[in-house]
Amino acid sequence: MIAVTDLGSAVALAVASVAGVAYVSWRLRSWYPIALGVLTLGLVQLLVLGIKVTIGRERPNPPGQVVPETGFSFPSGHSTSSLVGFALLAWLVCMLTGNRTVWATAWLAAAAGAVLVGLSRIYLGVHYPSDVLGGWMLGLTWLAVVAVAVWVWRARTTSRNGNHRTRSTAQR
Repeated sequence: MIAVTDLGSAVALAVASVAGVAYVSWRLRSWYPIALGVLTLGLVQLLVLGIKVTIGRERPNPPGQVVPETGFSFPSGHSTSSLVGFALLAWLVCMLTGNRTVWATAWLAAAAGAVLVGLSRIYLGVHYPSDVLGGWMLGLTWLAVVAVAVWVWRARTTSRNGNHRTRSTAQR
């Protein structure tokens, strides 16, 4: 479970996201994946920090706590970040291919990874279940905000440029 929880750590997600964003940006010859990465995973970190400080909920302290953690408990940063980070990686995969089977596999893997990381935080005794659920809800909400922002941006850019052709793989 420690290895699973480490998949949702800031270091692991940052390394995977930077590598994924860099590769997709290079492949597509576009800054779009970089902006997407900063907007999704970068800004959600600030949201988590702000909420943690505002709410100030203490962590559980069970006698058999496996991993010592400090800082506030709600929302679970690992749960939020893993959901958003794994979703970002799935989104990047979708930018590279039109294969729906690959898309489905990427999104299922992202969802499974986020669920496993969240459950590991409860199992290790460093979060209450409500911390993990709150983290997942924050992550889903943030992804919805980003998706709508991207959709609006694309719609405005397309109408401003008079470009009504079908979307390319780079724009997915």
